[in-house]
Amino acid sequence: MWMRFWGVVLLLGGLALALVAVNSIAEQDRAIRTFIPTPATVDSTGIDVYHGRRSDSYSPRIRYEFIRDGKTHFGTGIFPVDASGSSDWASSIIAQFPENRPITAYVDPLDPDNAILIREYGSSPYWGALVTCAAAFVGAMMLLGYTRAAPRTMRALSLGASGFHLLLPPKNLRRQKWEAAAWTAGFLLPALLIDTHYAARGWPYSAGGWFLLLVTATGAAALLFWAIHRWLTTRVISDARLQISPLPLVRGEPLTLQVEWDALKDLHVQNVDARLVCLKCYREKRGSKTYTGTSVLGEQSLPMHGHHDTAHGAILQAAADAAVSAQYPPTSDPPAKRAAAYLYHVWEIRLHVQLADAADYRERFIVQIV
Repeated sequence: MWMRFWGVVLLLGGLALALVAVNSIAEQDRAIRTFIPTPATVDSTGIDVYHGRRSDSYSPRIRYEFIRDGKTHFGTGIFPVDASGSSDWASSIIAQFPENRPITAYVDPLDPDNAILIREYGSSPYWGALVTCAAAFVGAMMLLGYTRAAPRTMRALSLGASGFHLLLPPKNLRRQKWEAAAWTAGFLLPALLIDTHYAARGWPYSAGGWFLLLVTATGAAALLFWAIHRWLTTRVISDARLQISPLPLVRGEPLTLQVEWDALKDLHVQNVDARLVCLKCYREKRGSKTYTGTSVLGEQSLPMHGHHDTAHGAILQAAADAAVSAQYPPTSDPPAKRAAAYLYHVWEIRLHVQLADAADYRERFIVQIV
């Protein structure tokens, strides 16, 4: 319920603010391209100081006079969009426009009271567009269910008299692939449009502009790598069919693990690694703040045997026999979500298949241990 509520808030609020940011970009572009150069005289200058919680920012203030269509007008605009920065930066802007000196103002032909002094593209409207588009996209993904964490509950099917159970992963490869593709496409489309427009218009770029291009390029590269890896994995190997006995596992007692995958191409297997991992899930108060997180309490290696290179269309198999460590606590149920503080434990089986000349396979399975 709350997930959908916040999804709607982010989607609608993000879209509304994105329209404001896009309008600012359009107005900035119009000011730089269409405002008419007009002789003007500086009337007065100063610096406005804005006190923030952690630091102060400074904005230059310039009042100038010009004549347009036979009428005298006074302007205070400096940049196409409002800007602030350090004290030295504000002083350097003021130094360019000494009082009582002739200068050139750029006046809106449709509204003579609207004028600027410096025709430079600021990065702030582009940052606004990027952030608000990202917020709207996250809201859409929340409504579609793509932001929900994988469940930390065991999913298993009994295989009858054999005593084995088939463990199911929290998310299969197909869902992981489409989630990665959706996140990547949703970020790349607005980021590409915003960056392309700024790159074509904003040279020479400001420090904020360079940072904008760097952030979007880094984010796009990371998402592309994630999406391509997920896609390549689905091209070479199927979801793991993990069979385990007994279930639930008992600390200090033996277990038998059997895993198989369908080879969707010739697989050159370098290693198959399996680990039992105990996770500590916590929420705790430290001073006035509440911290929620997950950390690895301990892990146990399960030596796998029987795996080898597998031809296209065949089945890759691996197995392990080991005793469950009694060093770590058993699986425990999570407390109520509204609890101020809590602590519970979850166990996972993590698989990692290292393949030569192909994307590695990684998956985790929730398992119950008593």
